[in-house]
Amino acid sequence: MKSLKPFGPSIGLEKLSQAECNHLMATCDPSLPNANKVLVGLIKEEKSILSALEGSDILEHIKDIALDYLNNVDSGFYSKLKPILKSHIDFAGAWYNNQKIYEHQPPHNHIGHSIVVVVFPHIDITAPIPYDRNDSNKAGLLTFYHSGNLNDGFGKSAITVEPKTGDVYVFPADLMHGTLPIYSEEDSRYSISFNLIFSEKARKDLSKIIKKQEVTD
Repeated sequence: MKSLKPFGPSIGLEKLSQAECNHLMATCDPSLPNANKVLVGLIKEEKSILSALEGSDILEHIKDIALDYLNNVDSGFYSKLKPILKSHIDFAGAWYNNQKIYEHQPPHNHIGHSIVVVVFPHIDITAPIPYDRNDSNKAGLLTFYHSGNLNDGFGKSAITVEPKTGDVYVFPADLMHGTLPIYSEEDSRYSISFNLIFSEKARKDLSKIIKKQEVTD
């Protein structure tokens, strides 16, 4: 897994195969339950997808990617628990976004969860932002934010990436992030977000390790 560390939290970057992307796209069914009421995205087609993926190989692969991040990139307080096992994390929700013209995700986080895995099974954006910008005129970009503005160029407080089909980003759930709109009805931008939490077993195992260290100290 590639690690992006533009500031405090680390962002993991992985890649899915085209076959895996095709499987996920086949699961993005508009008839799935709406997720809009519990999400902040200004996107009409936001659908809960976790139940539709239960028992699939791709869901197991997503968990493997999350474990790769936790064991080899960052695991916060749970680093004492390494190696972190599949039984140490649980899925707490998943949904897909079919982003249409002018729709976007305002800056937000997934507070109450542990880590987020965002998959991009299909991206096809050709139309640029239809006005001048001082950085990039590319549409549909993803930006991660950390802390406030830093004056006089003392480090970064944000990083913007251009997701491609098959890209997978893994990051702490409380890291702020948001997306730019797309500007053509012909363009397409699908993303699937997975929320994961540390399980009760993880909390108990970590507690045992901490208590054991306190005794030996």
